[in-house]
Amino acid sequence: MLERAGRDALSGDAAALASARAEFARVAAYDDGLWEAHFGIGLVARQTEDLALAARELRRALALWPEQPDAVHELGVALLGSGETAEALALLDRAAALRPNDAAYLADAGFAHLRTGDLGAARERLQLASGLDASDPLTRAYLAELERVEATADKPN
Repeated sequence: MLERAGRDALSGDAAALASARAEFARVAAYDDGLWEAHFGIGLVARQTEDLALAARELRRALALWPEQPDAVHELGVALLGSGETAEALALLDRAAALRPNDAAYLADAGFAHLRTGDLGAARERLQLASGLDASDPLTRAYLAELERVEATADKPN
């Protein structure tokens, strides 16, 4: 049940996302102590841009399993999307530390640093991510944005 809902939550299809959300909600109603149910609701909510619900459910998942890397990462992404940059940065750095060989986690941490203006830390994380997966389109997009920002920062007013 949770496995199918998890696949649906990652599909991106609107009907599958709605089905996954309903399934995760049923599981959470049955047993509120399953971190996976709250994680699933949070993941679907983030994908459908309901960032307040995503943050609430991902915080619940983390209350049940505080260092669960996927929940830490997803909460960071949700908070970054809602403009809560400082907390998002701390969470994304923590997720990257929990999974140092995950290019996506490093890239998202790098992007968070880029958003805060810490270009050195952004470059460090994005280069590490690129070293792990040079073909990842998101990492390449983040690196391109970093280069654009660096080029703009070097220009006199």
